[in-house]
Amino acid sequence: MKITTKNITLLAAIAGAFMLASCTNNSALIVPDGAKRVPINQAENQVKVIPTISATSNNPLMQMQAEVAAMQEKIAQLEAQLTQNKLEQSRLQNMSKNEVMSVIATTPESTNPTELTEATLLTSTLFAFNQTTLLESGKASLRSFATSVKSMNNVKAISVVGYADKLGSAAYNHALSTKRADVVRAYLQFENNLSYIQFTSLGKGSLASSAATQTCSNKLGRQTLIDCLSPDRRVEINVY
Repeated sequence: MKITTKNITLLAAIAGAFMLASCTNNSALIVPDGAKRVPINQAENQVKVIPTISATSNNPLMQMQAEVAAMQEKIAQLEAQLTQNKLEQSRLQNMSKNEVMSVIATTPESTNPTELTEATLLTSTLFAFNQTTLLESGKASLRSFATSVKSMNNVKAISVVGYADKLGSAAYNHALSTKRADVVRAYLQFENNLSYIQFTSLGKGSLASSAATQTCSNKLGRQTLIDCLSPDRRVEINVY
C-alpha cells in the first residue's frame, strides 16, 4: 500500500484519539516509557492528608493541663462540701433541746433516743464572775466529763445550755449565758476530740432560776447576794 502524507495524518489523529480515551478512563496519561502520570488538573484537586497530633498522645503540656483541670474540679468539690458543713454546723448550733431530740429520733440507728447522762456545772467552777474565759478548774472538769463521754457507746449528740443569775439586764444575761455555753461547747468539741458528735449550744439567761436561790433577797449585801445566786450561774450538759 502506498503511504501518503494524508494517510500519516489520519493515523496520527486516530492514535491521538485512542490516547485521549485512555487518559479519560484511567485518570492517567500513558507515555512512551509505560509509566502513568496523573493529569495536572487532577493532581491539584487531590486532598492533601496532613498528619495530626492525637489529643491523647504523650504531650507533657496537655497532660499538665489535664491534671490542673482535675485539681480545680476537686477543689471546687471540697469548697462546696465545706460550705455545706458550715451551714449544717450553724443550723445545729441554733437548735433547741427538743429539736436535737427530734433529729436523733429520725436517725435510722435510733428508734427510742434516751438521755445517756446529764451534768450541771456551776459557772463558779468554770468561769470567774462575769467572765467568759475558762478557769483551769473548769478545764479540768470538762476534760473529766469528755473522758466519760468517750467511754459511752452510741453517743449521737450533746447539748450545752448556759444560764445566768438575775443580776443585770435580761439582754446582758442572755448574751453572757450564750457566750459561756459556746465556750464550753468549743472546748469539749475541739479541745477534747469530740468533734465526731453533733453539738448544740444556747443561752437562756436568767429565765430559769434554781430552786436553791428562791430565798436570795435583793436586800442582801452585793457579795452575799452574788454568792447566794451562785446555783443560777450554771451550764447544763446533756448527752444523748
